[in-house]
Amino acid sequence: MIRFLGYDPNPEPETLAERIRRTRERQGISQRELARKLELDPTTVQAWEGGTVRRPYLCLTRLFEEYVEGKQTALCETHPVAA
Repeated sequence: MIRFLGYDPNPEPETLAERIRRTRERQGISQRELARKLELDPTTVQAWEGGTVRRPYLCLTRLFEEYVEGKQTALCETHPVAA
């Protein structure tokens, strides 16, 4: 649809959950593929996209923020939990 219209008619995502989903959809990959790419369990991706994460660990927040910004790195070992 975006290719046909020449632009994305959907509103800009406001939350991190919306940004994760939008980025994944623009890449044309499934939640399972994203989970594999980020070395996460697919239910983790599903929870973050659905905004149902109970305890948003800092390392995962950073991992997803880097993903939507196109700066994806490896797992949480590169993102210490303590700031």
